[in-house]
Amino acid sequence: GNLIFSETNGSRIGIFNTNTLTASVLMDLDTFSSVTSVVSGGTVDGNMGGGAFFYNNSYYFTVEDVDGAGAEHSRLFRANLNTAHTAITTISLVTFGGGNPWLGDFGDMAALSNGTVYGSSSGSSAGVMDGFWRFNIENPAAGFTTINASTASSQLAFSLSGTTLYASQFSAGNLGTINLTTGTFTSNGS
Repeated sequence: GNLIFSETNGSRIGIFNTNTLTASVLMDLDTFSSVTSVVSGGTVDGNMGGGAFFYNNSYYFTVEDVDGAGAEHSRLFRANLNTAHTAITTISLVTFGGGNPWLGDFGDMAALSNGTVYGSSSGSSAGVMDGFWRFNIENPAAGFTTINASTASSQLAFSLSGTTLYASQFSAGNLGTINLTTGTFTSNGS
């Protein structure tokens, strides 16, 4: 099998073959104008952020930008893959309700098999997602639902059953779980 990953603070998407234990560059995003185009009111930083997930034969990833006020945010992109998951065929920007492309300064995202994506980020500008939130990738135009605006930005991963969301709050060094309904973080004591 293959593991697809983003180069943190870089512009490449890589692929790791778990059978041969070799890694290679799948795509350099600088070649896609949809990624390097300037968003109205912002400038492109060009580095991939921390948030990424795989859903329905597509790899979703974030690219950092700076808005007109100088605040750092991320945009979400969808990379469509071929059936063997060995090549990217197209890349497009995911736009949310109200045409908002900004996600906030990133923590992470994790997707369930039903298309519900949970995420965490920090942001201080209007219209930017902050805290712990969710959206449905099948209908991003419906927008975000903020679950808990005060939940610290975290790295996220679901259990195999999809019933437990694990979180690493890197700013505080805490490991634990996040309640999907309330957004409350519960430390496991580490």
